[in-house]
Amino acid sequence: MTVLFSPDREPQKIFIHVGAHKTGTTLIQSYLHQFFNNNLYFYLDPEVINNSGLLGYLYGLESKPVNLINLARKSGLSQDATLIVSHESLLGNSGLQQIGGNSYFYGIFRKSAKRLRLLLPEADIHVIFYIRRQDEFLESMYLELLATVNTDYTFNKFISIQEPTRLSWLRVITDLEDVFGADHVQVALFDDIRSGAPTFIANFMRRIGITVSPDTIPDLGKQRPSLSRGAYYLANMAMRSGMPIKYRRKLNDFLRSRWTNKTHKSANLLSCEHRYGLLSSCKPDNSVLFNKYFPDLDIALWHS
Repeated sequence: MTVLFSPDREPQKIFIHVGAHKTGTTLIQSYLHQFFNNNLYFYLDPEVINNSGLLGYLYGLESKPVNLINLARKSGLSQDATLIVSHESLLGNSGLQQIGGNSYFYGIFRKSAKRLRLLLPEADIHVIFYIRRQDEFLESMYLELLATVNTDYTFNKFISIQEPTRLSWLRVITDLEDVFGADHVQVALFDDIRSGAPTFIANFMRRIGITVSPDTIPDLGKQRPSLSRGAYYLANMAMRSGMPIKYRRKLNDFLRSRWTNKTHKSANLLSCEHRYGLLSSCKPDNSVLFNKYFPDLDIALWHS
């Protein structure tokens, strides 16, 4: 049996950033990859995790445990360094394309978190989870699925299978707190991105105990903007026409490089009525969440 911790040492400190999806993860990872592998902090590349079998074990698809600490040490983690893991799919995916089931929105998070906790029984784990308004989240997720040729649903079909009462960030965060402890879970708003990428990254770094001035953060050029309105129409037409996937991928690669919501009009797929109804259904849990984690912010930010 491999001994990971000795009685006379502090437990290994681990910050785990697990999403949610479409909340600036690529930007955060790009900064960590370039600037934070040293004797004090070690960032474990997501590709190492992807190729290790860890995800399969956490998802319940494989039975052989994967030793995350040893995995990190083989990649360069020193005995006393703080481990930083940023992987939006570490504990599971959104499940937004599934139909039926009970609370399938990030439905395996609790089980995956328990498995991760069992893999790291003595580690000092801190979890960071970003959230965004449900209407914007659904639109952005659909546009990502469409752009990456990972759906054959029209947006109307995609929306029709969603049940607003299940789109609860509060439930997901409660699952994380139940496993890791409320004082070991940090909840953050993707809305911070409106202050600019440097401030967004600086706020993330503060959450892992590192003070960085936004003025010192370079333009990383690693954000993944959504398809613009015009690009959405073209990608949607290609999907509905039955165009072979390899050609759809080529078209969408072009659209993602030239026609994004950073340079053109945003898609805004939900009607005003549907947007209002969706946010109204999510409001009870969102209100509890804001009262607990963001008491100084106006909940109207998420319901206007």
